[in-house]
Amino acid sequence: KMNWFHLKKENDKWNIKNKILNMETDYGSWGEFVVPKIIRITEELILFKSKFNYSNQGFSNEYVKIEVYNNGDFEEIFTDDTSFNDAGAYEIEKNDWESKITFIDSINKVSDLLIEKIGLKYSKNYYEKKLYIFKNDKYILKINKEKELN
Repeated sequence: KMNWFHLKKENDKWNIKNKILNMETDYGSWGEFVVPKIIRITEELILFKSKFNYSNQGFSNEYVKIEVYNNGDFEEIFTDDTSFNDAGAYEIEKNDWESKITFIDSINKVSDLLIEKIGLKYSKNYYEKKLYIFKNDKYILKINKEKELN
């Protein structure tokens, strides 16, 4: 469980604007708590990015979740797998890819999100590029290009 406090400095004094107490979360594994990181702050929105890692029976994967803190609540606006490796499950690995996440300035109130994945997928070299735009309070896929590499 987490406790969150939104503080704002007014007249040289910190005041509690909002608080969330004992928030249940699906964060973490193997007894570790994942601490969300602030990635963008505007007057209206505060975004948090959480990276999760998990390994089980030779498979390792990572995914990212982006949430917005708005009007006293957390809302998930994006989630995606960011890496996958199965080297511990097979004699010859079939998957071993990673992602790079880049926030790109845009005319929207929240930056666009570019995700590039590269590596081995289903025993073939591949590259994937996805561009998401922030629309209707969440990230929407705008461009999706995937190709096999030689």
